[in-house]
Amino acid sequence: MFTISGYTPGSRRRHHGHASTDINAQQWEWIVMNLSFKTTIVGVVLASTAVLAAPGTASADEPVTRCDEGQICLYDGHNLTGSNLQLQSRVDTPNLGWAWNDRASSVWNRGAELVCIYTDADYSGHQYSIPPGAKQELLFLYDNAVSSLSYGCAG
Repeated sequence: MFTISGYTPGSRRRHHGHASTDINAQQWEWIVMNLSFKTTIVGVVLASTAVLAAPGTASADEPVTRCDEGQICLYDGHNLTGSNLQLQSRVDTPNLGWAWNDRASSVWNRGAELVCIYTDADYSGHQYSIPPGAKQELLFLYDNAVSSLSYGCAG
């Protein structure tokens, strides 16, 4: 059982200090409806605040996570989603380190050169080339398997 501002639904009595009066069904219905209306208004206000505070909607071509121009970005989710690692343009990376080794599921090459990803450290293992501007899903043996990358595929 619950009590709302001195109203107890089971007894339908309103308590004023020591005295109490009966509440008829019509009054009780008005109280419940008024409370429901106020709850609805609060919900609408909260929902509209959330919409107004939300960042702009990205188009289908834009990733959820940012990737600066000139960088190569690795994402731990497919379709350029999830956490990302931005690597500086034109800097070869022989080892992605323990945090990003075998973690990437998609790649965006925002640099001006061809980039090669490798399944093993020190530019070894299977190689895959990603042209400038390309957004690439890493499937099959490349998904969660990238360990190094080089610019210009010279590795």
